[in-house]
Amino acid sequence: MTYHQKKAGTELTFELGEEGLDFTMKDETIHKSEFISYEDILNKTHEYFEKNAGHKSRAIYFLVVGVLFMFANIIFKMKLWAWMFLLGAPVFYFLYRKSVVNYKVINTDNNKMDVWVMDDKSQDEIVQAIYAKRDAYLKENYLAINYNNEANSEVEKFMWLKSLKLINQKEFEVIKEEIYNNEK
Repeated sequence: MTYHQKKAGTELTFELGEEGLDFTMKDETIHKSEFISYEDILNKTHEYFEKNAGHKSRAIYFLVVGVLFMFANIIFKMKLWAWMFLLGAPVFYFLYRKSVVNYKVINTDNNKMDVWVMDDKSQDEIVQAIYAKRDAYLKENYLAINYNNEANSEVEKFMWLKSLKLINQKEFEVIKEEIYNNEK
């Protein structure tokens, strides 16, 4: 399953594979792709807000210069182009507002690139799909007890699954007891 997002010159691609996520982030400054295994996707997320502050500064500059030129036109009877600056201010403010991009960032482990998901109508669907695919993969590959492994190693594996909220405390206790009772 593949998802795409695009806004303000930034393109994101999420390809949910069998063993992990192929994530691509591309804009005018970077083009980075990385494969992130489902084991490396953490439950921890945070928000990030990106803005082009240059447009906001230009809007303020154009407004101030336009007002000053307008007063100079009125008071000193000068022929300065105040209207051009006064019309430019809302244009730059509009560009500033259009450049604002909010992200939900899914943190990853093992120095992998974090997964950035734009705040748009598909954000929740993408985040839920990533976690659903990760959870299904981890349950299929890690939820069974491997009695050939050392007991403490198996308990650590289930502590990890509990930390990802794939099993609850009660299930963990039952599994831990099963592991230690069947220790070789």
